[in-house]
Amino acid sequence: MLDRVTVPIFRKVPLLMKLPVVLIVLLVVTGCGTVRNAVLSETVSHPVWMSDGWVYYLREVSSEGAEVWRQRDDQEAGARVLGTEDIAGVCDGATFSFLFRATDDDLGIATECADGTTRMELTMYSPERTDFSRIASTPFLGGVALDMDRAMGYVEQPTGCGTAVKPIRDGIVGEFAKPITVAGKSWMLSGAELPACGSVAWARSPALAPAGSVFFLTAPDSIGNLPLTDPDVLDEFEWYLCSWDGQSAAPRVVTTLRGVADLAVSPNGRFVIAAVSTAGAGGISMVDTATGKTEEIVRGQQAYHPSVSPDGSRFVYAEDLLQVRFGSLPDAIS
Repeated sequence: MLDRVTVPIFRKVPLLMKLPVVLIVLLVVTGCGTVRNAVLSETVSHPVWMSDGWVYYLREVSSEGAEVWRQRDDQEAGARVLGTEDIAGVCDGATFSFLFRATDDDLGIATECADGTTRMELTMYSPERTDFSRIASTPFLGGVALDMDRAMGYVEQPTGCGTAVKPIRDGIVGEFAKPITVAGKSWMLSGAELPACGSVAWARSPALAPAGSVFFLTAPDSIGNLPLTDPDVLDEFEWYLCSWDGQSAAPRVVTTLRGVADLAVSPNGRFVIAAVSTAGAGGISMVDTATGKTEEIVRGQQAYHPSVSPDGSRFVYAEDLLQVRFGSLPDAIS
């Protein structure tokens, strides 16, 4: 099982995405939804809607770091929850990198360590108990999708060729044993390092479905074009939204998307929302996971890091990495 070590609380402030340039490009990853402005700040990212009704997010307050804040969807302003002083015992020079949902009740926190390595610590924060439990120590990651009950999940990890989707089991990031095939092209989803870039495709944004399958984005036509020298090329690829059981040779293609996106899955797995930040094509689409039918619910905005409310009726995202925005989801895909 995953290691659970209590980490004492010290004080409070996170750092907003000190990611490599290639990963920042990735993370740049209206219609029926009623959307309103919720909070303004210097920079915000990675909102996560938890079962306690709060949305937790990173708010950058200086060039040295950020803070974890939270607010409800009926509030016009948020409140500070954690800062870097609270995670000082996790590792040397600990700063917040991104947030994710670890369990229904526990907020997942990815902490970057300034100890001369590329190490990252994954921890769970319990808002009720105000304490931390360690999940795993990993190489640098760009995203996490965990099923804590089964001690498994998937991560997005940068490689020498781009980014890849890899399995994580009992806190250890691994490799897939066999290649996958999408759009007639086959490659190792776990990626590759130089000089083998011509044999792999860009893959990113793993998101778990309730049944344990994973949704992810990939660009098969990036094979033979990696590593990239111009990050704008990412926007020119055709991105395939795939559903995969983690074992079959050919993931199911749900639909294609018009640009780099971040994904979130509804609690019942019935739809995925994709937040697109591609210049000129920004917005959020709601995708029926069974049929692939797509409905645009946010138009004309640079959208990042979506999260769906526990009851599946609302969503939240970071607009332009400047403000948290809330919206109502349509009752059904039209």
